[in-house]
Amino acid sequence: MPSAASSTTVSSLSLRDLPDSITTGAARIDARQCVIVPGFVDAHAHFGESVMRGLVPDDAAPDAWLPRWLLPAYAALTPEDERVACELTFAELLLTGTTTVCEAGTLLSWEVAADAAEACGIRAQLGRWTWDRPPKPERMRHASAGDALAAAVALIDGVRARGNARLSAALILLGIGTASEDLLREAPPLAAERDVPLAMMYASVAPEHGGVPLAVAELDRLGWLVPRTKLVHTVYIESTDVARLAAAGVSVVHCPSAALRHVKGIHRYGLFPEMLAAGTPVALGGDSANGSNHLDMLRLMYLASTLYKDFRMDVAMIPPETALEMATIHGARALGLEDQVGSLEPGKRADFVVFSTQHPEWRPPLHPVQNLVLGASDRSIASVWVDGHKLVDSGRLLTLDIESVCERADASAQGILERTGLRVPSLWPHFP
Repeated sequence: MPSAASSTTVSSLSLRDLPDSITTGAARIDARQCVIVPGFVDAHAHFGESVMRGLVPDDAAPDAWLPRWLLPAYAALTPEDERVACELTFAELLLTGTTTVCEAGTLLSWEVAADAAEACGIRAQLGRWTWDRPPKPERMRHASAGDALAAAVALIDGVRARGNARLSAALILLGIGTASEDLLREAPPLAAERDVPLAMMYASVAPEHGGVPLAVAELDRLGWLVPRTKLVHTVYIESTDVARLAAAGVSVVHCPSAALRHVKGIHRYGLFPEMLAAGTPVALGGDSANGSNHLDMLRLMYLASTLYKDFRMDVAMIPPETALEMATIHGARALGLEDQVGSLEPGKRADFVVFSTQHPEWRPPLHPVQNLVLGASDRSIASVWVDGHKLVDSGRLLTLDIESVCERADASAQGILERTGLRVPSLWPHFP
């Protein structure tokens, strides 16, 4: 797997050094005193929750998040709510350097997500609610595995019909006990037939809170241990499963911020360093505006590069270079896009982030990767590019009216509260 840690200080690379076939007609930028890295890849993000940020109480029980708070709110989303949620999500991602994102499999009106992605210029892989066990909410209900898969196919075909190279689709099951054995068994051959990634949130609740993980051997029996598979969270596996996942070519997605807030016990159960050592691509995901409460890849890389050093009392755990690879080439591999994005090399799409080193946290530039992963914030992002188009310039998003998006997001949140009767509690009685 090529290294994504090939971040480049542009002062050492001149456009004059590149062949004319690459530079003819290309935009030229002054990137002196800058560092260029591949655009970050967020491999798991729930778009709709961006207009519900802060809805779930901090002390909500892990098994109450979905039924008590999130499912009623999702069921109340209108297409306009979902459109502004997508715009808010994409704005947050682009402004913090993420150029490619995969929706987590919780879209309702996927068309508005596609419209929003096309309008703002981000690279997006889309999924939708695909389950057949929960009887409600009615909006997400599928009466059978066949109905659930037919809805997924409609998404896949609809995205492809748009003919936009920045848009792709995946067959994503919500998981967490929402899929019948029929659905679990029939999804892998359908994904292969349609040639799309296959994904599922895998074992999302800790054993201490009543979670019963589906065994890796059972996944194998159902046909899930194939290279196109992406397993999200993947906290509760046995040490004997690490080699099995690696041999199968499966990718996993680690959502460290959400894992901490959801008390998944990653200090006790997480085998992400072992999976990395075995050769499994381990991508990073921001999860949601109620899980992580942010979609900032810089913060996710920081956690990935520091948590396991302390958990294992071993300074060799997940160095900054590996964390940067998790945020780039590993994410691209997890989405089946490694031939397009995830590293800076000829033949790939021009998705990259330019960081200005004219900020205190970048000086001195003794170790640019450490400076990036352990110290940098979005304030040092000079520009963000997708497909060779500048989408962010000095902290300003060029393709969305942020003021309008924020105002519409506030209105959407108020509407959701009114339609559901949900109330956001606070420990401070005077906090509105």
